[in-house]
Amino acid sequence: MSEAQQRRRRAKARRRKREPDDVEPEARAPKEAPVGPTRHERLFVEGLRHHRRMAAGATLTIVGLALVGTQSTEAGAIVVLLGLLTLMYAIHRYGRLGSAEERARKA
Repeated sequence: MSEAQQRRRRAKARRRKREPDDVEPEARAPKEAPVGPTRHERLFVEGLRHHRRMAAGATLTIVGLALVGTQSTEAGAIVVLLGLLTLMYAIHRYGRLGSAEERARKA
């Protein structure tokens, strides 16, 4: 392959890579979005996490009460205690998040 042909191929490849000048910036392909969740999404997920903890604590408490009422008193008491501690911790952490408006303002 001659030197002139190689130059033409390289120039053609450069033209293909380059976007035409007559294309508006809005019409060009959008840039890639940042990887990972946004701050708002993280706060939303954090709120859901506390909701799940509250649900788990309430469920453990109910299961423990059912165990105390039907079978083993000691095992049921431990489950009730774990459920209540989980529920108190989840309510405490959920209260520390603040209101939805404050979280949205911070985001």
